[in-house]
Amino acid sequence: MCGIAAAYQLNSKQVSTKQAMLVNRLLLRLQNRGDLSTGIANYNPEGFNILNVKKGRGTAKDFYGEPGSYKNDKMLESLKGLVAIGHNRYATSGDPRNEDEVYALSHPY
Repeated sequence: MCGIAAAYQLNSKQVSTKQAMLVNRLLLRLQNRGDLSTGIANYNPEGFNILNVKKGRGTAKDFYGEPGSYKNDKMLESLKGLVAIGHNRYATSGDPRNEDEVYALSHPY
C-alpha cells in the first residue's frame, strides 16, 4: 500500500512553503508505505507554472534529504504554494529495475 499526504491553507491566500514542508514531513513518517519512489506536487496561482512537481526514485529521506538540510531547503523553496499533495509509492505493478517505468509510474502525475 502506498502512502499519501496532503495539506492546504484555509484562510490565507499568501503562498508559502508551509504546505510542502508539512507534506514532506508526513511522507517521511509514512515511509513504511513505499520505498520505490516519492513525489510532491503543489498549486501556486501566482507562479509561472501553477502546478509544480518534484518526484523521483528512492525513499523520501533519500530524495528530499533530512528536514533542515540544504538539499531539503532547496527542494521546498521551489514548492511554494497554497496546496500540496505527496505520495510514497509501493510497487504493485511495473518493473522496479526499469528507471523509465519507475519514473513514469511515480506519483503525483
